[in-house]
Amino acid sequence: MTTTRFRSLLIGILSVAIPLLMIGLSILGETFMKYPNWQLQTEVPFLLFLFSPLVGIILGIIACVLARFDLKQVSEEPSGLIQRRAYRMGLVFGATGIIFAPICFVVALSHYASASVVANKDAIRKDLMNIASHAYQYRNRPENMEGGGGSYLGFTLPKKQRDNENGTYEISVQSGDTLIILATSAGYPLTTLTAVLIANGKIVRSIYSGDFSP
Repeated sequence: MTTTRFRSLLIGILSVAIPLLMIGLSILGETFMKYPNWQLQTEVPFLLFLFSPLVGIILGIIACVLARFDLKQVSEEPSGLIQRRAYRMGLVFGATGIIFAPICFVVALSHYASASVVANKDAIRKDLMNIASHAYQYRNRPENMEGGGGSYLGFTLPKKQRDNENGTYEISVQSGDTLIILATSAGYPLTTLTAVLIANGKIVRSIYSGDFSP
């Protein structure tokens, strides 16, 4: 019995196994990389994920075609029983790969979408912490050194901190001891994070809306 006789079965198994492996490596990769790019446009893990259903469908079709062809060629004699079973299993695995790979893709896509939202939220929170640090430095500087002299009044966001690839930022409420900063996500419409900064330079409250909501 040569390997060629089991080709449809082997390819059918690969049509299921390879997409699962690609998706698994993709999820594992983004877990360790912690989404350095929350938009998921160029990272290797996302590319593995993106092509996984295509691989499953192509291999599944090849397995089905080969299995149907081999079934027509194999003898109906008892000696051909093992081959017929192998070809039928190849047909089953091929069909499974065609159907199963896209299903896995959809399930994994929900994971990526959720993780991307979390990564964007974390990136915005980091930006807000940088803004808070900058505002607190302003508050502590004397007025004759272009500071607030113990107040947040007069503080304005530097141009480089008003927007970036994560979102846009603006001061919504400003007083001597309190600064409220509104961040709007760049990738998720109507999704905001509002940070309340108090006199000691700490963010004591964060308000989420849209996709950032708990």
